[in-house]
Amino acid sequence: MPKENAEALISGLSEITTKGIAQDLAENGREAIIRRELSNNECHYIGSIEDCVYGLKPYGITREAIQDVYHEMLRNGEVEL
Repeated sequence: MPKENAEALISGLSEITTKGIAQDLAENGREAIIRRELSNNECHYIGSIEDCVYGLKPYGITREAIQDVYHEMLRNGEVEL
């Protein structure tokens, strides 16, 4: 790609990411997204939510929100350590 197009590419990719996150939140909701990412990152196998926290940072979802859902899943027997 020519250098002169690099800034437009970066801007376009950022816009796509922002729109994708907004669409995901609108269609699925925060809690479902947290649950999905906890499972995708296999947090219950390793006993750590760090990968999920990192992955959901662009969503504006806090560590505390993720931890709350994770603990709820543990209390309800949805996952085991």
